[in-house]
Amino acid sequence: MSLAPSPSSTTASRRRLRPRHERGPLILTSVMIVLMVVLVVLPIGYLVYGAIRSGPPRSEAAFTLANLLTIYGSGRFVEPLLTTLAIGIATGIVGATVGLILTWVVIRTDIRRPGMWEKLLILPLYLSPLMLTLAFMALAAPRTGFLNIFFQYLVPKGVLVDVEGFVGVIFVLAVHYVPYAFLVLAAPMRAISAELEEAAQVLGSSRWEIARRITIPMLKPAIFSVALIIGTLAAENFAVPTLLGRADKIKTIPGEIYYWLAYAPADPNLAAAAGTMLLLLTMTGIFIYRRMTAISARFVTVTGKPKPAARIPLGRWRPLVMAGLYLYVAITIVLPMMALVGGSFLSFLSRRLKPELLTLQNYKAALSGNNLDAILNSLLLASVGAVLVTAVGFLVSYCVQRTRVPGRGLLDYLSALPIAVPGMVLAVGMLWAYVGLPFGLWGSLWMLLIAYLARFIVHAVRATNTSLLQISGEMEEAARVLGANMIERLRDIVMPLSKRALLSSAVLVAIFILNEVTATILLYSPRSVTLSVVTWHALDMYGAMQAFALAVIQGLITAALVAISYRLAGKTSW
Repeated sequence: MSLAPSPSSTTASRRRLRPRHERGPLILTSVMIVLMVVLVVLPIGYLVYGAIRSGPPRSEAAFTLANLLTIYGSGRFVEPLLTTLAIGIATGIVGATVGLILTWVVIRTDIRRPGMWEKLLILPLYLSPLMLTLAFMALAAPRTGFLNIFFQYLVPKGVLVDVEGFVGVIFVLAVHYVPYAFLVLAAPMRAISAELEEAAQVLGSSRWEIARRITIPMLKPAIFSVALIIGTLAAENFAVPTLLGRADKIKTIPGEIYYWLAYAPADPNLAAAAGTMLLLLTMTGIFIYRRMTAISARFVTVTGKPKPAARIPLGRWRPLVMAGLYLYVAITIVLPMMALVGGSFLSFLSRRLKPELLTLQNYKAALSGNNLDAILNSLLLASVGAVLVTAVGFLVSYCVQRTRVPGRGLLDYLSALPIAVPGMVLAVGMLWAYVGLPFGLWGSLWMLLIAYLARFIVHAVRATNTSLLQISGEMEEAARVLGANMIERLRDIVMPLSKRALLSSAVLVAIFILNEVTATILLYSPRSVTLSVVTWHALDMYGAMQAFALAVIQGLITAALVAISYRLAGKTSW
């Protein structure tokens, strides 16, 4: 009796192990493309539509070019355009320069505890520009900032430092975006091979000559690209120029869009036309940035596995450099946060600080009534939005990285498009697309969730891309051969292996949602007010002290989320 399998049984076994043609990846990719079109392309289309209409959304109106001619063809918008460009260019230059210096000090020199400094220097990136603005107002407002109050004990009516005005706008924006430059420049600076620098040193070049002739030229594309992206992000910022530029009547494109929609008489058509100009500016900046990022890859490595450069001994200069780092952290983080917390416990700011001014009333008001509803709404949006954005971002990333479906390249492009769409532009486009729809969608929490999904999907996609690239496809292919469908493979293999990346992405998105104000300020209603919105309006409605208290609460929630993100990343110590 033969024990060899029969030809028929072998054929049947091979047929069972042969992977079936799946329609799941094609269906999932198609659904994701449609979703991204609805989330991003539809608001942009409606933005253009609103710019060429003569009346508000859902009204009987005609097509016209009058709005575009007002924005592009008259001198009315020259000042906001030039101011927006000036803010972007100045912030880009300052942010990239300071970021380069800090990166070189932390990555390339023998300072003590460089890992601690890497974490400390990126902390301002976790704080919203609105929170930073309020903190620096508490610290250095010309009449009521703590620094100027203490200075006036020595020089009555004197002003030590004034954070308001154009220079103050650039300073606060640079503080917020310098950590971004640090994060971007750290990788290419680490990737520079030590062989070129060692050869130059053997030939007698000094440290300064090596930096000027080798290190900086090899980083030049990365430096230019990071300056460009910081400038683009600063140009679309709404909160900082609006708050710090009131005294000098600084006008920017995002500020004009806000005033045209938030104050009567509203003009959504001119706001849409101005939005097209801001969109063109940011998309041009992002396009050049992507080109420079592609070019920079040719400058950072010479061999496949470069020899890491040795840290440069600072010698007698090390105490001075360390003092400079401590001073930078004190100015950008410690002192503003102390001023913000101190101001939140005062009934009002006075030139003479007295114990009688201390009060808990600001926190009592912040944790009651509509303010409490706003805090709960923000926590709900941050938690639900983080899960939703991360889930959709993971599916988009899976379609792009793990399938061979035609159209996945288009999906990758659509998922990256939101980074070029300012929050203010997205909000104006959504206003034209969704206002007047049934079921009470406009002004609801659902409306904000849609906006957050469109605005932050790019971060979830990029975070999960890295995780999927590190997971071999062999296990998934084996499961497919054994008959597991796409849903089973996602549930049993890919998602468990990507758990840490998914959790970290969710926490990061939750921080972004909690701090978001630019799009929310145009999309909220009394039933969907958030913590950022009430903080924004508290300055005019209740005074700076209650705004400080709300900002402190927002900062505490953000700090808890940052701590969770470090714990999930396995970074349990400094």
